[in-house]
Amino acid sequence: MSSTAFKRIGVLIGVRDLVFAKVTKDDSTGVTYEADIKKAPGVIEIAMTAQISEDQLGADDNPFYEILNAKDGHEVAITQAALGADMTSYLLGTTVDANGVEVENASDEAPYVACGFKAARSDGSDDYVWLYKGKFAPGDQTYHTKEQGTVNWQTPTLNGKFGPRIYDKDIKARVNSEDQAAASILGTFFDTVYEKAAGSGD
Repeated sequence: MSSTAFKRIGVLIGVRDLVFAKVTKDDSTGVTYEADIKKAPGVIEIAMTAQISEDQLGADDNPFYEILNAKDGHEVAITQAALGADMTSYLLGTTVDANGVEVENASDEAPYVACGFKAARSDGSDDYVWLYKGKFAPGDQTYHTKEQGTVNWQTPTLNGKFGPRIYDKDIKARVNSEDQAAASILGTFFDTVYEKAAGSGD
């Protein structure tokens, strides 16, 4: 009996270089993004929760005779050091008026965006990640009074839902910087939203 081991990689220890790109088209004929990649400094945490639809069929006295799983996408919570009006208007669809005042309206519609970032690992490598299509909504924000001798860091959160694209059902792209096959693309991975290589399987 033979056995092989999966490649050992480091443990996740950090996150940085958060970027966004608006989806300009996603239909049965193709998908495109804005060329202007927006960099978002000050990311503290990106929490991703996989959304899976599951159904099971019982037969032959076995409750798990058949199990079907569908990948619905990810719920994403991004905690930032701070959110400026330019970032929230870009991601949430709010309006910044001629006086520089951000106005939130009941009819605001958040755009579809792609979200990319790097995640550091304990072995010195990085994961490079793109989430292909999702929308954000306002998260929690706490305002706390100053206290003598104490700093109360009040960091805001954006909540998002990311799912499959209409065009090809792709949800996410991820590669580790130690993967030699990907060495040629790492330098430009966040210049545009990454698309899988031609001839790759669906």
